[in-house]
Parts: sequence; structure tokens; C-alpha cells
Amino acid sequence: MIARRGVLGGGIACVAAPLWARQPERDISYAQDFDEMWRTLAERYCLFGEKATDWEKVRSVYRPQAIAAH
Repeated sequence: MIARRGVLGGGIACVAAPLWARQPERDISYAQDFDEMWRTLAERYCLFGEKATDWEKVRSVYRPQAIAAH
């Protein structure tokens, strides 16, 4: 037998879930998004030396594409 609290809680969760799932308004640009991702990877990715990745070139190639994205 399902308790009244369980039914009530489930109903509230079903009604509130779409409100929690909404994305926040976009207040940053694609350039800022790209720069944050690029900087985070530059600081934390451990295999650049091993793979001989030219991380500055990656930025110069892909940042303009990120800015132009719609």
C-alpha cells in the first residue's frame, strides 16, 4: 500500500521537475565559453607533452569557429 506522503511527494516532483530542468539564461558569449574550456584543459590535461599538442595553435584554429557558432 502506497502511503499518502509518497503519492503527494511523487506528484510534487513530477510538477516541479520541468522547472528544475530549465537551462539558465545565457549570459556569457561563445568566446568566453571557449576560453574557459581552453584554459581548463591547458591547466589540467596531462598528456599534451606526450602527444606533442601545440595548444596555442589549437586555440588560434578553433576559437574563431566557436565565436562564429550560432
